[in-house]
Amino acid sequence: MAYIATSYLTIDVDFWLDPTNPMLTSLFSVLHWAMCHPEILVVTHHQQILKHANTHPADRLVNVDAHSDVCHWKPGEKMGPFNCGTWGAFIEWRQAAVFHWIHPHTNGGIDKGNCNSSFHWDEKLDWKKTTSKKVCPSRLTVDYLVKLGPYTGVSISLSPEWSSLPCVELAKLIARYDERSIKRSHWKNGDTPVIRRKP
Repeated sequence: MAYIATSYLTIDVDFWLDPTNPMLTSLFSVLHWAMCHPEILVVTHHQQILKHANTHPADRLVNVDAHSDVCHWKPGEKMGPFNCGTWGAFIEWRQAAVFHWIHPHTNGGIDKGNCNSSFHWDEKLDWKKTTSKKVCPSRLTVDYLVKLGPYTGVSISLSPEWSSLPCVELAKLIARYDERSIKRSHWKNGDTPVIRRKP
């Protein structure tokens, strides 16, 4: 039997930075599809996916995001700060996997969305391989993402500091999508909840 490569999918809603009506159609169709995955996690800030991603290893990580969220460290240097723009450097299975960045930028992410200081977005990273693809936010479809699966896990980051979308309202809409099969953590300091699908 032929080996089937797997992926881990993570979606940051800042991919739809300033959504128009066509973009909202794409946004909600993708999010509603993603919520059906048995291993779904919804977080406020993208770095909160790390434990979930590390416990769902795959051959490829697919990051749908306006930012690359990966950053290099100099050889022998202690890894830098862990945050929403660097979490990709902390994935434990990265050296055996492909990092695939789906972004909305026309310049290929050389400067826009680059989290890798003065380097090109994927320079000096220790992922097995890095690839990127520009996709217009209004044209990102579920069919496109399905072709990159199957997925070991799926995560969604609401990223209120980077998106014009109202974070709390978006969280409520996602939770309302399937209230019977989702449990929500308590709300803390006005933050949006972490949402997990029940086993």
